[in-house]
Amino acid sequence: MNFDMSMILLGIVYAFIFIVIFNRILVKHAWIAYLLTIIVELGIIVLLVVNRMMGVEFPGWVLIAVGPLYRGSYVTVLFAIVAYLGVLKPNTKKEFYNKAVRYLMSVRGEISIVAAIMTFLHNLAFGLFYFPALFNPPKEHYGPAMMAATFITIVLILLLIPLTITSFRFVRKRMKPLSWKRLQRLAYPFYVLLYAHIMVVLIGGERVSILSAIAYTLIFVPYFIWRINAAVRSKSKQAV
Repeated sequence: MNFDMSMILLGIVYAFIFIVIFNRILVKHAWIAYLLTIIVELGIIVLLVVNRMMGVEFPGWVLIAVGPLYRGSYVTVLFAIVAYLGVLKPNTKKEFYNKAVRYLMSVRGEISIVAAIMTFLHNLAFGLFYFPALFNPPKEHYGPAMMAATFITIVLILLLIPLTITSFRFVRKRMKPLSWKRLQRLAYPFYVLLYAHIMVVLIGGERVSILSAIAYTLIFVPYFIWRINAAVRSKSKQAV
């Protein structure tokens, strides 16, 4: 198993642990999860600065353990969970499934906010190099693929800002339901561009990882098909 694949699997494990541990906290005291997310992400940024800029070496297991948190696999899994919750339907024959879906739906906004916080802080750190490089690209480690990935990232951030703000319960309560629903449709291009960003980095970057690209495709493409199918069926019902 290559390094990128191990990051994906660890990201899935971390997402499961997060949801299990913070299930009640997300419902009643979501701010605790937000605060801990900020602390953890800032701690990882400091760790990377110490490791890369100051030349301090850490044991390999440390970098592997925090890898999903700074390489984006953990955040991507959280966003995938949020995406799939938008198309999952209750199944009366599966009680455990129904309970799990109902719980996750009740904290869907909070999960997306946690993922967004990590995304913003991640880009705050890495963007200090990659964003200015759009206008003054370095000669090494910044080819067309990384330039494209950086541009996509900027668009993703612009989409994520209103999506995140309106995911807070107190903001949603002050909005008209139809207005909120229309704004949240920005999530669709967000997921498409997130997948595109991942593919550009994994396939077009210096280190090609086909297995990881296939893994992320298996995560995102079924959702796209499911969502398109749901939209088609919805329009068919309206036409009848």
